[in-house]
Amino acid sequence: SSKVEDKLSGKTKVLVVDDNDINRTVLGKHLSRLGAEVTLAVNGQDALENYFAMPDAFSVILMDLEMPVMDGRQATVRIRQDEEKVGKLSPVPIIAVTGNARSEQIRETLACGITEVLIKPFSRQQVED
Repeated sequence: SSKVEDKLSGKTKVLVVDDNDINRTVLGKHLSRLGAEVTLAVNGQDALENYFAMPDAFSVILMDLEMPVMDGRQATVRIRQDEEKVGKLSPVPIIAVTGNARSEQIRETLACGITEVLIKPFSRQQVED
């Protein structure tokens, strides 16, 4: 088995948050093929509902930043506030998936609690890493 398959064992649960149906579906299918258990959410509010229903369930969250209802930054801030409130020792990694590659936007994104930024379009290899 590959390193990717080792990382994404049957226990890896990924929350994919994107308002774009195609992006959400493609990313979800790719991660599923790698062995992850994928939950899909259509915006930040939907992501929060999934997260708060099972706060310890997700190994990683892939979060689009620009979405209607609630954007990815707002959702991330709420998740980080909850983790701090409950004293969670290891916060869930939240990876921003965005088309915004300007350094100022990346700085703002990291400042709200995002762990890492993945710029669209991205390669299969970047997702696997």
